[in-house]
Amino acid sequence: MSTCQLGGSCSNPTAAIDYLVAAKAQLSPDVYADFLGSLKDFREGDIDVSSTIARVAKLFEGYPALIEGFNSFVPEGHRIEINILDANEYTVTVTTPAGTQTSDDTQRVRIISATLPAIVKDENSPSERAKEGMSFANQYMAKLTTRYAGNANIAKQFLEILQKYNKDVPDSDKTVQSEMKELLKDEPDLLESFEEFWKAIIAKIAKQNS
Repeated sequence: MSTCQLGGSCSNPTAAIDYLVAAKAQLSPDVYADFLGSLKDFREGDIDVSSTIARVAKLFEGYPALIEGFNSFVPEGHRIEINILDANEYTVTVTTPAGTQTSDDTQRVRIISATLPAIVKDENSPSERAKEGMSFANQYMAKLTTRYAGNANIAKQFLEILQKYNKDVPDSDKTVQSEMKELLKDEPDLLESFEEFWKAIIAKIAKQNS
């Protein structure tokens, strides 16, 4: 089941955030920006699901785990499968409602990294402070998704706002906080707690990039 469908509901925003942080950690700033741009193009109706999948598979060339991880975002009826040919190369199979397309041997891609970084796994020895921060972040997300159980669009907007953060872009932190104030203006407790949640997420990103 999709974690956060493209253009649809978002059942597990925390997992989606983990994926975005993992992608940011492995990709160059330009490629990551292009990835977010592809998601934006889809949201605005400029490209469809199949085109989005094709773009992501191309942008993430060499990172098969990231490509397969994108399955958490695609709607039912679509799937990306990685066919590992040997220790160094893979091909891609994309299934859509229109059928299945598998890349041939002329489209083999050399593997750069076959695994996701530790950010989407249990960290071996995180500090107590980091554990407390992410524990609060997870509790915050659980509270937000419970509060808006009848309005999945809020969780979706929440995630889209978080995607706008880029440490290499001046004032993107301020943009996130400003837009979040507007989104959560009718929920003062969530708005008040967002600052601590945001600090935990920023710390998580900084640690992964260090």
